[in-house]
Amino acid sequence: MTVRRNRGVVWRGPISTLREDSTVATFGGEGVQAHMRKWHVTADLTFAAVDQFEIARVLVNRHQLKAGGYVGINTNSTTLSGTVRDRTYLGSELPNTYDAILDLAEVRGGFDLDVNPATLTFDLFFPRRGTRRDDIVLGDHNIRSWSRDEDATKQASEVFGIGHGEGAATLIATAQDSSAVAVYGLTQRVFSRKNVLALVNLQAAVDRQLASFSLPPRVVGVTVGPDDPPLGSYQVGDEIRVTIPSLYRPIAGWRRIYGIDVVWNGSSEDVVLAVGEIGPDLQNPVFPASDQEAMERAELLRRVDTLERVDQT
Repeated sequence: MTVRRNRGVVWRGPISTLREDSTVATFGGEGVQAHMRKWHVTADLTFAAVDQFEIARVLVNRHQLKAGGYVGINTNSTTLSGTVRDRTYLGSELPNTYDAILDLAEVRGGFDLDVNPATLTFDLFFPRRGTRRDDIVLGDHNIRSWSRDEDATKQASEVFGIGHGEGAATLIATAQDSSAVAVYGLTQRVFSRKNVLALVNLQAAVDRQLASFSLPPRVVGVTVGPDDPPLGSYQVGDEIRVTIPSLYRPIAGWRRIYGIDVVWNGSSEDVVLAVGEIGPDLQNPVFPASDQEAMERAELLRRVDTLERVDQT
């Protein structure tokens, strides 16, 4: 399905759900990247000191070269990030292609990604997507409503990462946030990256997870109109100034746009911006790109692939 606005393609993706009653048929879909969530690496792939952009492109290309696997994603770009990684993907473990790409993107020195809905180009951004927009300010003059949900169910002040190997030879990395321990106590989280052979890469992923989970995700859904600021003049990844006089925790400062949702409210359009704090390394959000649950519980967006998907329906 393709959605056009002002003669331009603003969204494209497969229709995945249908809900129908006596008066309305509602179609649901995800962006083009939804295809990659159903892909798996089925043959061994090993990369030694290879640019992370090239690894991501190879992961996409390997599936599209399979019979019936091509969906039109264009990976012809030759730009590089300048950051090299070591990665091994074992066909016997059948790692998910999209998760493998996010594992590359989420570490320090990682990147943002997108599939352009108009051209289907696989766009990779280093160090990150978006710009700081001095011209866009959200406040009493243009905010129609806002909502905030904070969820500490996944908070962790210490993170363990399990890498390649078995038994005593298993690669393990850990990191702890002492300030989070002082507030929440010693809470722990374990994740697995069995395809990671190098300790430095596993440690980078652990550090990224700790930065993401040591504090609960703080995402605010801000509803504005389509004209102020003009819809299409900003994108996911941009930083804008937001002022909200909350009694609990006022907001006044720069926030990054992590999702955009356009909703018809019965008489006009509402634009819901998911805005959050800027990550500590300015390359990743304060919640992981692969962690959708917090956003879904907040009911801000039907689905957000951070920094990657602009859903306009």
